[in-house]
Amino acid sequence: MAVNIIKEKYSNRINEVVIGTGPHAVKAGGDSTLPFLLFEGEMPNRPLAALEIWDIEPKQWPEILTSEFEGVMSDPAAWAGKCEEYGADLICLTLASSHPDNLNSSPAQCAETARAVADAVKVPLIIMGCGVEEKDVQVIGEVCRVLEGRNCLVGCAKPDNYKTITASCIVHGHSLIASNPLDINIAKQLNILVTEMGLSPNRIVIDPLGEAMDKLIDSPEIKGPKYRTGDGGLTMAGWGEVKKQMRNFIKFLRDTKKNVIIVSHVSEIQNDQTIEHRIQVATKLSDEIPNMVDVISYLGVRKEGEDYKRVLYTPTQGSNFDSKDRTGTVPMTVEIGETTGWQDLMNAMKGEK
Repeated sequence: MAVNIIKEKYSNRINEVVIGTGPHAVKAGGDSTLPFLLFEGEMPNRPLAALEIWDIEPKQWPEILTSEFEGVMSDPAAWAGKCEEYGADLICLTLASSHPDNLNSSPAQCAETARAVADAVKVPLIIMGCGVEEKDVQVIGEVCRVLEGRNCLVGCAKPDNYKTITASCIVHGHSLIASNPLDINIAKQLNILVTEMGLSPNRIVIDPLGEAMDKLIDSPEIKGPKYRTGDGGLTMAGWGEVKKQMRNFIKFLRDTKKNVIIVSHVSEIQNDQTIEHRIQVATKLSDEIPNMVDVISYLGVRKEGEDYKRVLYTPTQGSNFDSKDRTGTVPMTVEIGETTGWQDLMNAMKGEK
């Protein structure tokens, strides 16, 4: 009996964004289907890997990360060069020193650091502020001016600061990260506001919600005046319903007696002098998920000789990572293959190679 493969076709595609200039520019997006579902549509550009650096040496990063950059983390340009050597498609420069609780570096100081990093590497740059919106407006504006014409990807533009940052991107020739991780309706509105200022849609990158949560937020099953406002946005009760349904979905997966992997983005949260790494998902469900699953690990890359290895990192619970190993069998680091990751993890938990 023949099996019919169910295919979902999409009427639109994700905009393709070009970051950088010249022969080292990279393209992202352009997909007409979900990632790697090539039987449903096209995925013209491969996923890109960016390595993050700071303009100050981070004090709370785990040794497994810092050991790969020993001797260069106090010099952002040298650090960027090491990332390029490791094969990064882009360098993400976070201007953490500009935070008022760090060095409170001036826009001019941050711009000079950004220039030094840009001059040190050939790959394109992503430039991120410190997360304080008032300071980011000043810093990102000056960085855009100093790096004029290099077509960096800069962010983040949010509903309260998008005008100044968008204008800087338009005037100085950069692309923009539009960010609102809590409400897909506000995210859509932010895109509209940015394009109305004159920035082309193919120069905007969205900081996304998790796919499952995104679908729930837009679900036609969550309807009626109790859950939706007049313009279709979620009410407080609507957000509560989304959280409840997502919680029930995760519990359902957990209780199937199957081995299930849930993939999530990671949020970096400034807390005093430390950076906490937490699961990124809309609503306070991110605080509950660690109590609902058995293992929380982080996917990364490390260099061994001339080779690069994919690893799952499961740091000690209670550190600056949302991490967990209820089974007590997961090593701190597990090397995994590009297509054999699940079996590699299972073998490591059994003590096999």
